[in-house]
Amino acid sequence: MALLNPPQILPNVARVLFRALQAAEGFELSREELAKAVAPAALPRGEGATPGEGSKGFDDTLSACVTIGLLQRDGDAIRLHPDLPESARDRRRRDNDLQVLMRDLVLRESVNYGLWDSTEGARDLTRALAWYMAQNPLRPPGPWNEPTGVDVVQERQFAAGERVFSNDTRWGAFDRWMTFLGFGRHLPRDSKVVLVPDPTEVLRHVMPSVLSQERQEIGSVIEELGRRMPVLDGGSYRREVEARMRPEAVQSSAESLSPSLTHALLRLRDAHAIVLEDLADAPLKIRLPDGFGPERTITHASLGSKKSSSKR
Repeated sequence: MALLNPPQILPNVARVLFRALQAAEGFELSREELAKAVAPAALPRGEGATPGEGSKGFDDTLSACVTIGLLQRDGDAIRLHPDLPESARDRRRRDNDLQVLMRDLVLRESVNYGLWDSTEGARDLTRALAWYMAQNPLRPPGPWNEPTGVDVVQERQFAAGERVFSNDTRWGAFDRWMTFLGFGRHLPRDSKVVLVPDPTEVLRHVMPSVLSQERQEIGSVIEELGRRMPVLDGGSYRREVEARMRPEAVQSSAESLSPSLTHALLRLRDAHAIVLEDLADAPLKIRLPDGFGPERTITHASLGSKKSSSKR
């Protein structure tokens, strides 16, 4: 199973399934009990489905959760996957902890190896995430079937025959996953609402374990971010996708940041969550793209605080 097809895979339904099993005795329910709890028989199951509790969204999302390792199915029994961290069974944890957990599961190598070999596992979603994180948040692709729509932009950026979305149905599914996982948000543009590549929330969670109060060279910071989130600059999945893009469409390198990562770093800087500096004698200066403010290069980063002021 892929994550963008069938399109009835719904991340928010995954949240409901997870919470139901987290609250269950022994973190396990039969499929019938789980379906009764989250998808009663009054909901339509879809053409060709057998009668009873559940829905197409329930069935497909359940299968997807098993695929990525959030849940485990053993005959009729559905349980939280035994390999999940112990914190996943803590009923006091907040919803954003599930977002972090699912993000880690989706990006695992075991469901993404051979990224372009098939769409199985999380491959189709991961390819799409890596590509969309390479887009400019100041000029994101528009809705499908528009002059600057996502279908047109991907045709321009990839070599002939390559693409990450084959139709608008998969694009709609991706839109849900990207915002759910914290890699993007919706903003108004002209008279429409567009999906903006913005990993600020991802970085907000990751940065405290990457940075400290001591300044670090920005090159090592970006390298570590790419290791932890392989769809970001320099990450393994990002490199695989960019290798299939036309050279002029790739906006990041070892010496320059992509627009989406720049946008996120500057947002965190403005919120005093991190400090960015540009030291004149630094051996490595990372260039920032045009359009994001007066900064041209950065050399170091460190953790900030709400009381601190930004440094340049």
